[in-house]
Formats: sequence, structure tokens, C-alpha cells
Amino acid sequence: MECNFINLDQAIDRRLSIESSFDAHRTKDWQLTRFPAINTHYIYHHKVAGTLRDSEKACFMSHRRLIGDQIGTDEPPLILEDDARFGVNTFTQIDHFLNTKSDDVGWDILFTDVAVVDPKTMIDLFLLRRNLASPNFAQLLDLSNLPFAGATAYLLNPPSIEKIYTYLETATPLDIPYDLFLRRLIWEGKIKGYVMFPFVTTVSDWAESSQIQTLDTAYTDLTWNTFRKLMWIDRDIEQTRPAIQAIDREVCDDESRQLATIIAACTSSRFITK
Repeated sequence: MECNFINLDQAIDRRLSIESSFDAHRTKDWQLTRFPAINTHYIYHHKVAGTLRDSEKACFMSHRRLIGDQIGTDEPPLILEDDARFGVNTFTQIDHFLNTKSDDVGWDILFTDVAVVDPKTMIDLFLLRRNLASPNFAQLLDLSNLPFAGATAYLLNPPSIEKIYTYLETATPLDIPYDLFLRRLIWEGKIKGYVMFPFVTTVSDWAESSQIQTLDTAYTDLTWNTFRKLMWIDRDIEQTRPAIQAIDREVCDDESRQLATIIAACTSSRFITK
């Protein structure tokens, strides 16, 4: 099975990070291949049309070109950005799905984690994870009505690759970020998208130094990414504590802190309902 990660030539530290994570957790049938990302120089030189920033255009075109290269494959490729992170359960859970359930689900694209961008959905997923009979065993969530973003890691169903690529080719000029374009395809019912939950991959610390997003939304990214890590099948709550403290310090106000405490109490395992 093939993992393909998108990586700029100069992003050596990111490459080393994902390669190290892969080597630590791979199962024997998986291999990791680097795909050289399209850079902003290419976008500028070729005058790629669209309202997206050059970095966003480069991201979109990198994913599209990589997907085009997968047409004709017999095995589901795992497409990754270089800030993805693997865990102990990543490949065993993916292998289990591909070996036992892949043919039973009408899927085109299967995310292994996403950014959840709606507070109510965050609470719903938090409670779902807590109430799972087997929290170390991933199930599938339909993305057709779920507010999400991100395209850090996803599997493609081989019979669907050409269809997805054809839709991506229609994105001219480039006016919609890649992840939101995929989301629109799913929400409009043009492709069937799911996510494994609890998430079987997450984002590394490199996600907090995005090569695409702007600095004014840095704490938005940190908030969403920290939730992703909390919903990860291999999560470590102690590792997310510094990020939670930073979010509380830099983003929260007194009113939101009081609301957060009330919601935290209601969702706590120690809360007694009546």
C-alpha cells in the first residue's frame, strides 16, 4: 500500500518529520513516497488564474496533479500533506477497513482525520468518542452534513479516482481552497465522503506553522488542530495541555470561559443528570 506525501523541496524538516512518524508506526505492507509540491514560483511564472493566494493555488494543484498520477491504480492510495502524523493504530485501522469493510461502503474518498469547524459538532463528536463502546476501534462518519475543513490525509477508492480528478479539473480559475472544493463536492452529493472516527491520523506540530494560512488566523488553526488531536485514536491529553493553555490565554474572554466551564461540567463523566 502506498502513502504519498506532498512536500516542497525546501521543506526538509517537514519531510524528516513525516518520514520519522511513518517509520515508527508503519505496518509491513505500507511504503511512503514523497511527491514534490508545486511551489508559488510556478504559480507566478505560469500566471495561474484565480482569486486564491499563490500558496493556496499551489496546494490545490499539487493535490490535483498527485491524484491524476493515481489514475489506474488497483490499491487505494493514501494522500498526505507533510504535516500529517501517524500513530500506533493508524495502519492497523486502515488495513482493517480495507480488508473487511471497503467493499461494503459506497465511498469515493475517506479522510483519516479532518478539522471540525463548528462548536456544536465538536461537542457532539466529543460525546460520541466518550460513549463509544470501543474507543480504540474506528467507525465511519458520513461527511455529507458535517461542517469540516482540511485535506491533510485521505484515502481514494481506485474506481473513483478518475471521477474525482475530472471534478478537480473543472476548478478553473482557482477560486476555492482545495479542502473546501472537496467539501462542496461531498455536500452536493457528487462524491461520497467519510471520515474515520476516532481519527486515525492527526496533525504534527508543523500544522501550527502552516505554509498556506495567514498569521491572523493562527489561533483559529491552533484551536481546530488541538481538537483534532483530542479526537485522535492515539491521543495524549498531556501533550495538548500547552496548546489549551495558549488558546485560553490568547483567545478566550471571561464570558466564554464561564460558558466553557458550564459545558465542561455537563459533558464531564462526573456530572450527574436528573
